[in-house]
Amino acid sequence: MARYWISPDPENTDRLLTLAVMMGFEFIMVHSGVFMAVMPKKVSLFFLIPAYSLFALAMNSMVPGNSILWLYFGVVLVRMRFAFSNPKGPELQAATTTSLCAVLIYFILLVIFALGAEAIPRLGLTDTFLIESGYRASITTGGLFIDTPHVPMAMGVVYFTLLAFLEVLIFKHISPPAKQGD
Repeated sequence: MARYWISPDPENTDRLLTLAVMMGFEFIMVHSGVFMAVMPKKVSLFFLIPAYSLFALAMNSMVPGNSILWLYFGVVLVRMRFAFSNPKGPELQAATTTSLCAVLIYFILLVIFALGAEAIPRLGLTDTFLIESGYRASITTGGLFIDTPHVPMAMGVVYFTLLAFLEVLIFKHISPPAKQGD
């Protein structure tokens, strides 16, 4: 995301639009992460997955290709694998904690980046670039993330960096301590 924010290439406007929509779709994904971590398997399988699939289809219709659908189904497969392994104890706690923290991080960043959108540097995503590259002509919908793609690119850089640190911190705490003397 940083590359598309700092130095976008006119040939990659489809990717820029897809990433902007994906950051909006992450709003749906963070909710599903919490619900799938705490709900019974049957509810996840027969209600949540089909319901969130509708959101994935809607978001996918905003972008060229099927990147959003592939992302969604990949995430669902990983989550279902985890759910059907009947995690208990530290693993379940880590998954639930990670999901809850991701929601909090996303919402806090969303508020900060939405309110501070004008203060976020556009870097390579200037109005001139967005018009000359054909980005503005290619969009069929609007909204903060689509109309001002520098906002989701900047938020994505911060959000995914914080999630990486979160994963390291949480899994550091659930790892069994190394045995000494072996």
